[in-house]
Amino acid sequence: NNNNNNNIQIDSVPSFQKYLRDYLQSRRQYHGQPWAIFDKMGRKIFAETTDISPLLSQSSNLLRRIQTQIIRSNILLLMEGGQWIWPGVREGFIRTIHLQYLPASATTAAKGGLTGSTSNTNTKTQNQKHTQVTLETLSLHPLVFSVQGFLSEHECDFIQTQATPTLQYSKVTLKDADQDKKDSEFRTSQSTFLVSKHQPSSILTDIDDRTASLVRIPVNHQEHVQVLRYGHLEKYDAHHDYFDPAHYQNDAQTLTHIQNGARNRLATVFWYLSDIPTNGGGGETIFPRYNKAPVPTSYSDCTKHPYPVLKVKPQRGKVIVFYSLQADGKPDPYSLHGACPVLDPNSVKWAANKW
Repeated sequence: NNNNNNNIQIDSVPSFQKYLRDYLQSRRQYHGQPWAIFDKMGRKIFAETTDISPLLSQSSNLLRRIQTQIIRSNILLLMEGGQWIWPGVREGFIRTIHLQYLPASATTAAKGGLTGSTSNTNTKTQNQKHTQVTLETLSLHPLVFSVQGFLSEHECDFIQTQATPTLQYSKVTLKDADQDKKDSEFRTSQSTFLVSKHQPSSILTDIDDRTASLVRIPVNHQEHVQVLRYGHLEKYDAHHDYFDPAHYQNDAQTLTHIQNGARNRLATVFWYLSDIPTNGGGGETIFPRYNKAPVPTSYSDCTKHPYPVLKVKPQRGKVIVFYSLQADGKPDPYSLHGACPVLDPNSVKWAANKW
């Protein structure tokens, strides 16, 4: 609808694309990334940078597919940042999603290509498993989802076994203001990175593909998985997974990695590889700015908060998904999160980050 609340008549895909470009040009507050249009299950239909003009000079099955997707979709979602983000809807909202869908490669996406067709053999693997999971909204601010049983018992055991020989005490990418501090002031866990293609089986590669399908983001956007081990009283103070370039002006390596803010971590899929006792065991993932709470006075205290916080209990095989960037590509300050100390002396918290 336009400002007069009249229906906009769109007679072709190019005219729809042009209308959106013109409409958004003066209304977008952040122009860091090209926008994209998705259906309600996260399949990209076309983007701001999609070059449709070559398709108009010939009978194009691809163009007809775009038109069919637009007509059949009772809901279209425009993501200003160009990447899919699951709408939270409301706390407690539950939806079932299918994991047989795999996004197209980042190379195709970077060229403004069309992605996400389950009939396109370029987006499917020959041995792809057709499965489904239940996505539950835990929070809207920050945007956090939970998926039970995403990892099998065997997968949890495999990751722990492969990680154990190379575990070291975790490092922190320190902000400019913290350069004189030790990593252990913020983080006392052990960690290591696993490269999926170097593993003795395809287990990690399969999980990478499943994770890409879960978040509808190409697998080659992922970093190597970081496996974490938290012993008794070990923790990680509240922090953000995105990098604000203003805080790393003296860190040339980090600024290069994030291209001075042009790229950043969009989402974290956090894998729980072990259980912690429910009553008093600790080890929760805490979101202290839940429901738009003010900045906490302490980034390390998991017990005393003047406002309600979100705490997610470790449960073997479960994953949570939380977003560090908003749909327009801007960082979300409410995504502040930390790892509470493991309080049970007989428990070890195993987990993993997939950024």
